[in-house]
Amino acid sequence: PALAVAAVFDQLALMTLLLQLGANVDKRSFNGSTTIGFIFTSEMLANGDVTERANLLLSWGAIFFPDRGNRIECSKEYCIHVARKH
Repeated sequence: PALAVAAVFDQLALMTLLLQLGANVDKRSFNGSTTIGFIFTSEMLANGDVTERANLLLSWGAIFFPDRGNRIECSKEYCIHVARKH
């Protein structure tokens, strides 16, 4: 989704515009990831601060811990573990 691409490339203004134009903040990619999921990967966290992008997505109602079954990669505990490493 375009919103995810804008988030990955740290394009906050474009993200804002896409959301204002009706982009689905929780749209899933082909592998089931949401935009907020993309920015909280180990690679994105290692490349810099994602706070502004996360705040924007959360302010538009993004779901931080989507229900994807029992996959450990989506759990609150796993996300905290990854964030603490960075």
